[in-house]
Amino acid sequence: MRARLAIVLPSCALAILVTVAGCSSEHMSAPAEGSGVDRATQPIFAPQRDASAYTEGARVKVNNAANDFCSGVVIAPRVVLTAAHCIAFNPTSAMNATRGTWTITAPFAAGGAQVRTVSINQWDTYEPNFTTLSGGVSNYDSHPELHDLGLLYVDTAFTGISFPTLSRTRYPIGASHPQVSAVGRAFVGETAGLVLSQPVAMSGSASGYLNDNTTPVVTNGGDSGGGLFLEGTHMLVGTETRFSGQTQGTDTDWWARLDGNVYDWIIAHVASHGVTTTTLATLRDEVANALCARVASCCNAASPGYTLSSAKCHAIYDQFGFEATARGIQTASAANVTVDTATKDSCIQKIDDETADCSVGTVEVKTAIAHCLSAVTGKLAIGASCTSSLECAGNAVCELDAAGAGTCKALRTAGQSCEIVYKTGTDVAKRDNLAQDLCSKRGGGQSGLYCDAYDSALGAYRTESTWTCKSALADGSGCSTDAYCSSFVCDAASFTCVANSPFVNTNVCTAFAGP
Repeated sequence: MRARLAIVLPSCALAILVTVAGCSSEHMSAPAEGSGVDRATQPIFAPQRDASAYTEGARVKVNNAANDFCSGVVIAPRVVLTAAHCIAFNPTSAMNATRGTWTITAPFAAGGAQVRTVSINQWDTYEPNFTTLSGGVSNYDSHPELHDLGLLYVDTAFTGISFPTLSRTRYPIGASHPQVSAVGRAFVGETAGLVLSQPVAMSGSASGYLNDNTTPVVTNGGDSGGGLFLEGTHMLVGTETRFSGQTQGTDTDWWARLDGNVYDWIIAHVASHGVTTTTLATLRDEVANALCARVASCCNAASPGYTLSSAKCHAIYDQFGFEATARGIQTASAANVTVDTATKDSCIQKIDDETADCSVGTVEVKTAIAHCLSAVTGKLAIGASCTSSLECAGNAVCELDAAGAGTCKALRTAGQSCEIVYKTGTDVAKRDNLAQDLCSKRGGGQSGLYCDAYDSALGAYRTESTWTCKSALADGSGCSTDAYCSSFVCDAASFTCVANSPFVNTNVCTAFAGP
């Protein structure tokens, strides 16, 4: 690999322009003599896409003598994730342990671009010794054992930023190759606009860099520390560290992994800088990420070369599948719930632990999902106005009246009506799904009841005014959704209750195939 520095280095991604290629930061010097390339205008991505939806994307100006520049990701109001070498190359004097300052620009912040300053020594690197490497920091490329990750802390918090979601889930899983895209500079220049790359396939570690993943090259100088996202999502799965060259189809980008201990380190430092709570949005995104990782892994195991469409997968699993209570995660007010971080972390770990085992069935996975939902506690008492059952305390549910106004009410008992009276904008199948919530909050397991809305013998829905809560059905009974079954598994092919079924099957793989 070659470094993107003004001198010939092994490989980094700062914006340093001489005979470089492995580095994504840039020194603003002339291109390498005889290169035949105008490095000041050469596009980083081809084709480029609009990145304005990625408000978390950032340009990082390194205020050193060389006027280096990098990229980064705003992951919290005062925290920017970038490459460690973008910190290490900024001493106040040669090889001085005191670092200089940085200027961070978030061009897509709501209301217009925002510029923030990072003061002297307001930084951390994952590897404490990154700035004191043998041979100097320019030699970091010969240290594949190191994580090229760092955090910068801005003096004034950013506003109008939709922060990305990080996950301790390892990507890629096994032999899978999820589609990903990068946010970086439109050309090699300090003030270049940010763009979104074409989708490319992610692969595992290569050339001894066990802390990195790889993609076909899509970056250029100045992209060090820039974000790599699951295609179609704001799930951050890597930051750029180095590249091997600029020939598309031949050369490679390396991306720092963010899972496991790295995830824990990042979350701990974000918490120490003013952000400590898990939100409904991060819970949703992390669960969806873990579930989609399972699909990618198992579908690839069945069909090598399988490519998952992250957008299609997240469209379903952002709602934790089709469960009525979980669907409320999209509409619940954050002010009306609390999310327990420890419970969330343990449920994600459970899903991750089972991901490699493709024999794990629907029951086990849904048990893990139920555990994730138990991280959410509603604050509203019976009688309070609500928008989602997640907001209601205990087993109370949010029931909409004919006009669409929600009120927290007690869970139904056997024999009581479960008709959905608010019918605007829904069809009978969706009302069936919502009705299950009235009989057994969070998916049919807690009370052992279901809403008898569908007559499987006739293959038709019952008259809605006759829908009532009944005991969940035994294996072999006809069903419409999982909530009908005491096992909470309605086989999608036969529409009968079964004891268990493969969580990932041919239908799932086909539905989520990408790109």
